[in-house]
Amino acid sequence: MAYSFSLSIKESIQFARHHDFAGYFEQEMEFREQFDFPPHTHAVLITIRSEHETHASFSGETLARRLREALPNEYKIGDPTPAPLEKLQGSYRFHILIRGDAILRLSRLLRETLDKLPFPENVAVAVDVDPYQLL
Repeated sequence: MAYSFSLSIKESIQFARHHDFAGYFEQEMEFREQFDFPPHTHAVLITIRSEHETHASFSGETLARRLREALPNEYKIGDPTPAPLEKLQGSYRFHILIRGDAILRLSRLLRETLDKLPFPENVAVAVDVDPYQLL
């Protein structure tokens, strides 16, 4: 499931051109509320990276499947997708975005799931709670 994470560039430029910062903020907050994005809910961004694209992709698919099995339906788990900067410093990167309200519970369940899942030696997994950016 793909989402546009904020206003389009064209809309943003129009708000800036008219110095309508309040309008920009209001529309952005409506979007975030409508699609359950922070600050209306919590988000966790999981980044899976490897020098081998197939290892990163397969690990992302496996992790997403295990998370869907382990987490209650109150959490929205996105499909693993290539990161906006898909290859960075020689590593392929895939993202999984999870959204939900009970962040402490989510953190605990996420840690339990990650601890049980063996990843290949050349795969690294990073977890960012309430990420500042999604790159």
